[in-house]
Amino acid sequence: MLMLRYQQSRSAITGLDQVMDLPQESNEHQIMDRGEFNGNVQLDDVNFAYPEQQFNALSNIKLAVRQGETRWHYWRSRLR
Repeated sequence: MLMLRYQQSRSAITGLDQVMDLPQESNEHQIMDRGEFNGNVQLDDVNFAYPEQQFNALSNIKLAVRQGETRWHYWRSRLR
């Protein structure tokens, strides 16, 4: 059983590696000049839905990233 799990995991990792090696899709709407940014970023009550989908994939999300942080946290708003 352990060997089967190993083979399945190895196959999954190989597949993911192949996907990650594909060229990134882009168009002129995705290009953004990053410039230089110093400071904090905070988003409040963000909603996101995929095109032509009835429901939001994300609803009332809050995101905070402090200057110098290499990780971020998000949480759902308690207000609806």
